[in-house]
Amino acid sequence: MTSIIKVDAIQMSNGDTPSISDMGFSALTATDMPAGSVIQIVQTVKTDTASITGNIFVEVPGYSVSITPQSASNKVMIDVCLHVGETQDAFPVFRMYRNDTELQIASPAAAGTSGMFGKTTTQNSSRDPYLLEPVNFKFLDTPNSTSALTYTIKCRPFGNDTSRVIHFNRSSTVGDANQYTVISTFTATEIAG
Repeated sequence: MTSIIKVDAIQMSNGDTPSISDMGFSALTATDMPAGSVIQIVQTVKTDTASITGNIFVEVPGYSVSITPQSASNKVMIDVCLHVGETQDAFPVFRMYRNDTELQIASPAAAGTSGMFGKTTTQNSSRDPYLLEPVNFKFLDTPNSTSALTYTIKCRPFGNDTSRVIHFNRSSTVGDANQYTVISTFTATEIAG
């Protein structure tokens, strides 16, 4: 059986409060943590709205998160929570990048577009322009780096119809009582390897 003593501070008889190093101990560092431990968490909150259109992948404006791993053996867990509205049949597909490196995407199916994750919402109804839904996605990256890393998301509508529009943090229809805006978050968590 292990005994544990927990105190807020130790005070010597002369009134001094020694530091950890004065007592012969050293503070824990990230390299002391066992595999799977959380080393640091960084989050970006996107509060503004943005829209993209066209038939190429475009970076989601103002939506990135940067982290500098403390060890090259550590992993980075990326959590995407991006609120998306769209014109009918926009069917957005998303890709993730670490600095300028595109991360894993699906194998393309025939002439379709491949990505890391996607969203499909259509009821072919007049209510579609008022929909605003979260796109949630997790990805565990192995960057093998201690340099500063910036993660971004690129997005494009489905097909080659350049009239389709994808909106972020807002519904497609605005200007009446049925529209609303929200925030999105982008979180990077360093995990000990």
